[in-house]
Amino acid sequence: SEFTKSIDNKGNIEKIIYEYKHSKIIPISIFECKNLKILKLSHNKIQFIPKEIEKLVNLKKLYLDHNEIISIPKEIKELFNLKELYLNSNK
Repeated sequence: SEFTKSIDNKGNIEKIIYEYKHSKIIPISIFECKNLKILKLSHNKIQFIPKEIEKLVNLKKLYLDHNEIISIPKEIKELFNLKELYLNSNK
């Protein structure tokens, strides 16, 4: 996909903004960004959060508002550094 091609140095990325893309899925390559602290995926059409979310152990802010998410995986509890989680305006 367009997104996965644009990520090549995954280890150094601390912030990803991928909003208003009409994406239905979270690109799997995001979960390889081990140092990610801020992930903004607002205003898409994302329907579910993969269990691989638990790999983002350094994540502090997660924006998933204005999507089509129905449920949240239990693995999200593994994000011990997560301070802000935005889920408003979902299903």
